[in-house]
Amino acid sequence: MMKPDQTSASPRGFSLIELLIAMMLMSVGVMATIAMQFTSLGGYTVSRDVTGATEMARQVEARLRAEAMGWNGVMAPSTVDEIYNDGRGSAFLADLATAGGAWVPLYDVPVNQRMRADDGAARFCVFGSAEQLQEEGIAQPYMQIRLAVVYPGANGTFPGQDGGNLNGRCDAFGVGLLIPGDVNLGLEREGLRASYFASAIRPR
Repeated sequence: MMKPDQTSASPRGFSLIELLIAMMLMSVGVMATIAMQFTSLGGYTVSRDVTGATEMARQVEARLRAEAMGWNGVMAPSTVDEIYNDGRGSAFLADLATAGGAWVPLYDVPVNQRMRADDGAARFCVFGSAEQLQEEGIAQPYMQIRLAVVYPGANGTFPGQDGGNLNGRCDAFGVGLLIPGDVNLGLEREGLRASYFASAIRPR
């Protein structure tokens, strides 16, 4: 009598092609996840810098309004005294009034959101320009202030870096690049970005 064949077929494994396809699909998923993380990180960095620039503009405006307490409309705003002891040696309002409408750096070197230049977070250059105007029917003039807060993009740096000044210098920056409405194209070629603000400062 013949005995039934008790040998069983070995279970079928994965072929090399199937393994390669699985690895390729997994690699695509991993790369997509990494790209999404980089995009999210880039968006966070831009949002952080815009928020920082806005906060700095608010601080500068508050300082200008405080300095305007010493401007009575009769005296020239260029004679306003400095009221903050931060080593600048002059008031923001006085510097802007003597610039003749040109952009001037309010600090020579980049500063952080606390207006200090002594740490690695000092990545903002603050520029201002002003025009003294006369409003119809009002005897006292006022100053139309424009502010530009410039900060590096992903690969941008400020000019003037050396061994003792790793953050660069604001006073070495080409202010001709500050053109509101130019979509910052000139700045982007230098790897920089800017946020623009405007305010009216009146004598007290």
